[in-house]
Amino acid sequence: MPVEFLASSLLGRSLGGVATTLISAVLTVGLLVGVGLVAQRLGRNVFHRLEERIFRRLPVARGIHRAVRQLFDLFFTEGGSHKAVGLVEYPRPGMYALCFITSREPWRLDDGNRGQLLSVYLPTTPNPTSGFLLLVPKEDVRLLDLTVNEAARIIISGGSVPSPGRHLRGAAGSDAVASIPHPPPPRRGEMR
Repeated sequence: MPVEFLASSLLGRSLGGVATTLISAVLTVGLLVGVGLVAQRLGRNVFHRLEERIFRRLPVARGIHRAVRQLFDLFFTEGGSHKAVGLVEYPRPGMYALCFITSREPWRLDDGNRGQLLSVYLPTTPNPTSGFLLLVPKEDVRLLDLTVNEAARIIISGGSVPSPGRHLRGAAGSDAVASIPHPPPPRRGEMR
């Protein structure tokens, strides 16, 4: 054991198993605290670049890491008008699930009946990075007055950390997302 070897070289005698374990635990905690302090000082960008460099070299993990990173960036970075929390009937009528509205620009379905579909991401509990993309009729999505962080806390905890009073508040003015303004269509030749 390296700690036992180091202690016996410095002290000139062997330590017992309990002492070696305690020294190992203290060194491990010290290392973690040190890495945390360096991370605070240097900022997250250095670690993000290092993380990207490492995962870029791993063939299978590269695709998974990129998808998970994009999902986290989508929901948990500051700013951005796409962040909204909604409620949809799922998996059957009468049961509801929290969802994240990923785009306010609706999909158009050419069936004549329910022509506008909204992209919503339905996360799973307790790991919100796995979930389902659902295209839901715009009028069937209820906008909630919850932040993404509040909704994520509810989802990750399995509902045991609810919003105050266990009351889901609809957004001011409307039950459905139909009244949410969405960006104008792109101009000719302009890409989104």
